Amino acid sequence: MGKRRRVDEEQQQPDYEEDREPAAYGYAGSSQRSDGSGSRCDPELVSYLTEVSQHAASLSDPEERQLLLANVLEEISGREVRVATDAVTSRLLEALLAGAPAQQLMQFLAAFSNEDVMFQLAGGAFGSHVAEKVLAGLHQQAEQIMAAEAENGDAAAAAEDAGDGSTAAAGSLEALLSSMVGAIGGHLFDYMMDKHATHVARALLVVIAGRDVLSPVAKKKQQQQQHDEAGEGQEAAAEARKGNQQAFKPGRSSLQQKMEGSTPAAAAAAGQQQQQQPAARFPALLRRFAKMLPLYDAANMQLLGKNNYSSPFIQAVLRAAAGDKELLQLLLPPILGVDAAKAAAAAPGEVLSTLTDSHVGRLLRDECYSHLLEVVAAVMPAEMKGEFFTRFMKGRLQPLANHHSANFVVQAWMAACSTPQQVQEVISELQVHLPDLLKRRSGRGGKAFVEGGVAGATAKASLLAKLQGSWGDVALQAAGSFFLEKAYAWADLDQKEAIDLDQKEAIDLDQKEAIVRGVAGRQSSLMAGCHWGPLLARKLALDSYLRRELALDSYLRR
Repeated sequence: MGKRRRVDEEQQQPDYEEDREPAAYGYAGSSQRSDGSGSRCDPELVSYLTEVSQHAASLSDPEERQLLLANVLEEISGREVRVATDAVTSRLLEALLAGAPAQQLMQFLAAFSNEDVMFQLAGGAFGSHVAEKVLAGLHQQAEQIMAAEAENGDAAAAAEDAGDGSTAAAGSLEALLSSMVGAIGGHLFDYMMDKHATHVARALLVVIAGRDVLSPVAKKKQQQQQHDEAGEGQEAAAEARKGNQQAFKPGRSSLQQKMEGSTPAAAAAAGQQQQQQPAARFPALLRRFAKMLPLYDAANMQLLGKNNYSSPFIQAVLRAAAGDKELLQLLLPPILGVDAAKAAAAAPGEVLSTLTDSHVGRLLRDECYSHLLEVVAAVMPAEMKGEFFTRFMKGRLQPLANHHSANFVVQAWMAACSTPQQVQEVISELQVHLPDLLKRRSGRGGKAFVEGGVAGATAKASLLAKLQGSWGDVALQAAGSFFLEKAYAWADLDQKEAIDLDQKEAIDLDQKEAIVRGVAGRQSSLMAGCHWGPLLARKLALDSYLRRELALDSYLRR
């Protein structure tokens, strides 16, 4: 079939993640009219589908809709590609397929088992949309089919003998997905790099994995595109980074609990719990699909990791493979730049020995590749994780946390720490640099550190002391404003708690007023230039403080 990747798409990529233009991807703003003008299909077929679609919308009986759809599928037999990829008829077909039973959805997809026909469907703006919706329908119904099979056991086999068809449906679903993997996997590079086809490959992966392995921002932007296509609005999509921040956001449930699990047994339990992931719906099919990734050529991997269409697909594969140590040990080394054969032959702790600091440093700081490394940090097996940290992150956390892209990898790494020892290594290195991090615009890693890693009155008192006289500057940064809220709460620690904890350097209760006084000195800049200013002012009771100060000043002037 050859590579179908368009040169202009490779050279001119839009912003990260799901970046298909709504006007091209959907139907909003289309010049097509309801009479079918502009359609490439036979006018009689367009008229037929329009009438059937209108009639289907008036039906409330599911059986009647199924019978109607059966007639439609028979009518378009042999013309599925033309209908599904047409600007007009694809919308009508999509409406008819909505809510269809699994057997009819599989019947429709079976028409695209040929690899060339499959790419005709997936590689266009309209056909890819139809394919995604059909695969989403199969994903929803497959859950019920597989659950019924697992619960019923022998009863499912009896139902198959009786002609119920539920077990047969599960088997035919796996066979259909296998044929799609064969059609797509042989040309996976092209699918991953194509702005439309990549979404079909991801939707197929979700069905195989049995759970949503796409990033939160991918789902949100996909929903936004569908919203726009219906002509209902043009709200801006969330930034790609926000999705990964939510996915790897550490808190007390992660970092502090890992710190508290200080015994070897607790540490082992923490690591084991992190590795436990739900099994894939079709594990063998997932492994087959994942092994088709074109990762093993270094030049290919560089293209894939830095491309805004292919990188999210690799991320999704890694999420689907989470917990499968054998598969991850096969996939992760080439993603990082290690020759697969050398990685397989390497001794434990030496898998990444061929990588250079400069190479990994470039990956960590690349705006696109760093997204991929966030997921790598989340799924990496413990042994490889320890080697990666020791070789490429230990002693370098402070500059990485200051970098606008690498700091997100640091956050993901903190969230992925599975033992108290790993957490302590990160904390001990970053704690010294926290005041500086909080004053920088790129101090998001400092926020994650404070959120989950600072514990104990002594550590808190030390941090507060280092920031004396700088509270106003800290408040003007987003990460710093978050820390201010935490520090304000720490200042309420009473002396009894400090004594009970045997902390001799208890937090000075005057810190609370010192924090507010420092922020008040930068009130005008905070309220005028920072969107978080009003909220921070309320949490610090800044207005009350200023009123008290004004009243005191008036009293002293008498």
